[in-house]
Amino acid sequence: MPSRFNSEIIHTLRYARTVGLLVALAVAAVTAVLLDYESREAHTQANADALAFVSSLRARADRELNAVLYLSSGLAGYFTVRKDRLDEDEILRILEALYRDARHIRNFSISTDYTIRYVYPPEGNLKAVGVDYRNLPEQWPDVRRAVENRQGLLVGPVKLVQGGEGLIYRLPVFIDNRYWGMIATVVDTGSFTRSAFGEADGREFDFAVRVKSGGKSEGRVLWGDPAVLRDGDALLVTAEVPGGEWEYAVRAKNPHHQTGTHLILHMMGLLLALGAGYGIYSLLRHRIELGRLAMFDALTGLPNRRLLNDRLVQAIRRHDRAPDGQCAVLFVDLDGFKEVNDRYGHEAGDALLRTVAERITHEVRISDTVARLGGDEFVVVLEDTDQVRAEQLVARLHKRLADPVDADGHLVKIGASVGMALYPEEGEDPEVLLRLADERMYGDKQRRKGESAPS
Repeated sequence: MPSRFNSEIIHTLRYARTVGLLVALAVAAVTAVLLDYESREAHTQANADALAFVSSLRARADRELNAVLYLSSGLAGYFTVRKDRLDEDEILRILEALYRDARHIRNFSISTDYTIRYVYPPEGNLKAVGVDYRNLPEQWPDVRRAVENRQGLLVGPVKLVQGGEGLIYRLPVFIDNRYWGMIATVVDTGSFTRSAFGEADGREFDFAVRVKSGGKSEGRVLWGDPAVLRDGDALLVTAEVPGGEWEYAVRAKNPHHQTGTHLILHMMGLLLALGAGYGIYSLLRHRIELGRLAMFDALTGLPNRRLLNDRLVQAIRRHDRAPDGQCAVLFVDLDGFKEVNDRYGHEAGDALLRTVAERITHEVRISDTVARLGGDEFVVVLEDTDQVRAEQLVARLHKRLADPVDADGHLVKIGASVGMALYPEEGEDPEVLLRLADERMYGDKQRRKGESAPS
């Protein structure tokens, strides 16, 4: 009685544990789904907020840049119109007016051809007058690129001839479709970046901006902490500027971190996912195994009769679309298999069939099909072949299948009879081709018996 009671207790405990585990897994699954949904929503919202912040930074930068760059376009229009009536005093007065009303401008310079002729303001900048850009190794490549591309180019920060550094917007001027000269607007880097980025609301995000050099993220950092640019979790956005690109990196100051409870619940959900995954895997593997058994021979792993018929139909269809060459069907039947089976047993017969399957497969191409119909009958479907090559294969099969075989520890020697039918010359229907190859196989078997009979 105590033994029966203990057994019932154990059974009840097992049942309770099973039900408890199932309930726990179900709750974990629901919790994991809800947490995952909340996490994805938070991640999506964080990305949207970061993109909105980048957009605001780009808008600030574009506003400050446009306030500077349109001045150069106006000057280019002036030189185009006044090309034959340039007056130095008038040019200096225009530059003075532009400089007085502009923001972030350190100086303007105007060159004819590649030599700097005018600079404003002159204080601290006169050293640049008369300088030929072609003699400035650091600046000449950008000048040449602006001229070759016929468009404005923003570069920098660069070291200036007159001292210090700045962003330089170079705008080539073309008159009558010929290069005339260059307008260079030097922007004070500190003033520009403070106005563009210094007043940005950085309470939620850390950010940095750098110049992309040659399409690569290795240029000078204009603003912010370089560590943000190296953070793999930071959002990176590339924005175009005249003749180049700037890269914005944004990182949330307080990223969403999962608590210990979240992690535990996610682990519970993971356990459930693993269990469900294993179940689905087992189910799918079972179905695949059933499908394999339905289409393949269990002993040799070769296609069975059902799959052979499908392969043969497909081979005929492919030939009809590209009717070059021929298709061949070979019917192979082993000689002396029954004697091996009767003398040494089914294990030896099965080993023999597996070896024969391997030898036939080894003699054909990957694109060809080798199938087992049952017993000791095999069929080979050859695509894109001709009668000569098919007959050569028949000869190889006769020779290869006549070699001794280790059949479960017994060295046996058998042979094979082979019949062949060609498509489309000898039949256009799969059943007709198989029947014809079968008949010819029996003819080959009778011939071989006659040759082996004592005279």
